[in-house]
Amino acid sequence: MVALGGKVRLNPKGAEMGFARSILLTDAGRAHPMYDGKPSVFDALCVHQDEVCDLPPGAELLAGNSVSEVQAASLRDGGRSFWGVQYHPEYDLLQIAAMFKRSAQRFVDRGYAATLTEAEAFATDLRALHDDPARKDLAWRYGVSTDVIDADRHRREFANWFVLKWHPGLPPDQAGTAMRDGTAFAPASA
Repeated sequence: MVALGGKVRLNPKGAEMGFARSILLTDAGRAHPMYDGKPSVFDALCVHQDEVCDLPPGAELLAGNSVSEVQAASLRDGGRSFWGVQYHPEYDLLQIAAMFKRSAQRFVDRGYAATLTEAEAFATDLRALHDDPARKDLAWRYGVSTDVIDADRHRREFANWFVLKWHPGLPPDQAGTAMRDGTAFAPASA
């Protein structure tokens, strides 16, 4: 956003670590193609301590939550367009688990876990939930919603962009599967 004329700062409300909760689409967000098939309120994987505090001129706010007013925005410039999100639809639980394991002491120091053992257990549990998304016990323990667990739902923004920009006509609910199995990148048949 800075490169486009916006401003970023250290978030005075603190970091969002692991999950961004209750992201709410604006009216513009509900109408934006990035959010086709996405609920109006959702959770997402997230790791950040900075936030956009001023959008670039001409940018449109698409989503926010109680921690970061700007969770998503878009900007059009002639024939070009930019879609940006603060949260991480490209991550999965395995990546969040690896971050917590690798940086366990930092998470303890910042108050996200009481002890190293607790931080490491959280990382282990996220890995287990990644490996077995049917683990209701772990999803319930950490409040992990299907918005995060279901890969097609979690990555809907990317799938919508992919379909719009690269594969018009492909149903978005098939885009996630096509991206995972590689068929999305195969040449189109004549």
